[in-house]
Amino acid sequence: MAASGDMGFTTGPWEAKADINDEKPQGYGHFVTVWKKQADGTWKFVVDLGISHPQSGGPQTLWTPAETPKKEFKPVDVPIARETLLERDRNYAAAVLSRGFAKSYAAYAARAVRLYRANNLPFIGREAAIEQLSKTTGEVKWIPIDGDVSSAGDLGYTHGTYEAGDERGSYVRIWKKQNGLWRIVMDVTNKH
Repeated sequence: MAASGDMGFTTGPWEAKADINDEKPQGYGHFVTVWKKQADGTWKFVVDLGISHPQSGGPQTLWTPAETPKKEFKPVDVPIARETLLERDRNYAAAVLSRGFAKSYAAYAARAVRLYRANNLPFIGREAAIEQLSKTTGEVKWIPIDGDVSSAGDLGYTHGTYEAGDERGSYVRIWKKQNGLWRIVMDVTNKH
């Protein structure tokens, strides 16, 4: 949740059954949803993307991001902050092409990042994410479409499409400001 209380995200596992009484689910996965408070005070989702994977992750425990002390915030100029975040996303995309995933992710991801990739359980933590991304071969091109930032300027998201050889898909990255830098805290892709 942003310090301003106007943007947040939820994530967790899902399972699908043809009938609620079925003993075994037919599918499993994880979802990521970005929420934004509307002018009338209601919450609406602005981005929703997820992955499927072949098995349950086992008994689930509730994950909550580390508590950050509530502090006063000065509202930011959201259009300027949004463009700054989109530029950070574009810089990350350029770094992946020039330096590769491992070095780029080490520079842009938060320590507790969560990486969601199809057909895999989530990779939790920067080291696990880097290990997985290091297996990527070939060139990956990220094409940002849009994004948004909380009025506190501490939480935001970018979304777009990617191309990796013959594979095409969508991505969502959730970013959190840490020590003055935008860091990826959630990274999900889904093939088209």
